[in-house]
This record gives sequence, C-alpha cells and structure tokens, in this order.
Amino acid sequence: AVNPFDYITVKFEGMAPNATAHIEKSGEDYISDTSFSLDKDSGISLGDTITVTIDDSQAQYLAEEYGVAYTETSKTYTCDSVSSYIGSSADITDDFLGQIQGQTKDVIEAYFAGESDQLKMSGLGYCGYYLLVNKSNDGYSTNNHLYILYNATVSSKEGDFKKKTVYLPVCYTNIIKNADGSLYCDDFTNGEIVNGNTDLEYDWFSEVKGYTKKTEMQNDLVTANKANYNCEIIGDVLN
Repeated sequence: AVNPFDYITVKFEGMAPNATAHIEKSGEDYISDTSFSLDKDSGISLGDTITVTIDDSQAQYLAEEYGVAYTETSKTYTCDSVSSYIGSSADITDDFLGQIQGQTKDVIEAYFAGESDQLKMSGLGYCGYYLLVNKSNDGYSTNNHLYILYNATVSSKEGDFKKKTVYLPVCYTNIIKNADGSLYCDDFTNGEIVNGNTDLEYDWFSEVKGYTKKTEMQNDLVTANKANYNCEIIGDVLN
C-alpha cells in the first residue's frame, strides 16, 4: 500500500488574493502516471484550503497496472506561504509604522527645505493615518493606499499669508505582507505630499501643499473613495 501524497508537493506562488497552486511530483512511475486534480488553482488567498484528489477509477487502474494500492485519494492543503497585500490596520506592525513615519518626516522636511527661501515650517507632529483597501481584489487596480498624516505650522517669510496649521498627508501604495509577517512597500521612497487645497499662496503662483481643513482632507482622500475602497481612519485625525 502506498500513500501517493507522500510523493507530491503543492506549491503556492504569486500574491494573495490572486496566488496560484500547482503540483510537483517525485518518485516511481506510477506517481508520474497519476493525475492529481486541484479543486482550485488560482485566485487563492492566505489561509485558503485546496483539496487534491485522485479519481477512484484511476486509482483502481493504477492498482491493476502497477500492483500498488493507494491508501488515500484525497487530501487538503493550506496556503500559508505566499505574500499578500495588507487588508486592514491590524496588519500594520509597529516596526513598519515607525519606518514609514520616519520616511514621511524626511519627505516633508525635504519639501520645506526646497522652499526655505519662502516658507518656514515648525512643530511637525504625527496625527495618524488613513488606510484604503480595494474592495475588488482584481489584481489590476491599486490594492491599498496608506496616507501617513502629519501636521505643522507654516508661515510665509515674505508675509504672503498668515501663520497656519497645515495637514501634510503622504501617500504610499500596494503595501505587501510577506509570509514571515514583515511588511514591504515597493514605492517607499516615492511618497509625496498630497497637493490638496491650502489656499496659502506665495511667490506669485505657488501654493503650499497639503490641507488646512481636516474635513476637506478626509473628504478628498477617504469619503470620495468609499465606493471602491474599504477605509479606516486611525489616530487623531477626526474632527
């Protein structure tokens, strides 16, 4: 008697929730001649179970042809080894949040350093974040958006506008949770301050990036996207 599942490996590849599964065989000729069927081989998420089966009539034929009896003709496997896009704030680790907060501060400070002839920024502080997760999981649209939110006091060195609190959201997309639980963002160094609406004009036609109204920022970045994204608001960013 032989357990055929001792001689196969179910390989999960790709990115959940669109991972794929295939079978790799090893061993005797009767294993090579066995057709293993998967009840699902694509569109797989982390934690999904896949059932692999051998048709009973095929098992009987192989027993007659090779003189081996299969002890099992069905077995389930769990997908636990692929990466996935984050699906909620519960996936965001303290370590990753600390890293991306540091990067966001660098982005904001670099922006104001580039405008230092005209603008002064002080009191930079972390407010929280918006997390938007695509409802469709179609593999084509941006799967998630993470807006890290800071605010600061901004003033004009030339007196073009009065000192004002400005909210400075920086967006990162398609954050991935690796199989080991660590997080990865492939556009980590490409985040930019959202060019919202501050009405703080300077140097003729320039305007300070970001928002001066939290309600307007939330409307633009969260509420306007609720049809396509599940949205979470984390931290001191509610009015």
